[in-house]
Amino acid sequence: MASNSFSSDYSFLNKETFNQICLKYTSERKNAKGVMFRGEYEKAIIVLKNPQTLLFSSKFKNWVLKRFQLFHVGTIQELNLRGADTGAQVCPVEDWYDAICSAHQTTEHGGQNATWNKVSKKKIKKS
Repeated sequence: MASNSFSSDYSFLNKETFNQICLKYTSERKNAKGVMFRGEYEKAIIVLKNPQTLLFSSKFKNWVLKRFQLFHVGTIQELNLRGADTGAQVCPVEDWYDAICSAHQTTEHGGQNATWNKVSKKKIKKS
């Protein structure tokens, strides 16, 4: 997912509070494969562009090649899930704030269920 360098706080939730919630969530997870940080996202793109790379372990490369595909939109490269969710865009943790707050705002502050339905159809998918 392309990073939004023009991100600003939304009036209903500031980024610092959101980041604290995410840090708590990600640190309590037993299975880290359900979340992907920017560094791992970028490494996955490198593997998909060059599967023969020796920069990463075979285990990591196999995981990436099995689970993801590279999607090009003009000059932008996005990491998408393979399989049943083909086309589902992967959203790194660092982009969650903008993805969730934007979805919340477009649902006209429709609440948790409406926001999650909007987000899950478009941006945030478990890796």
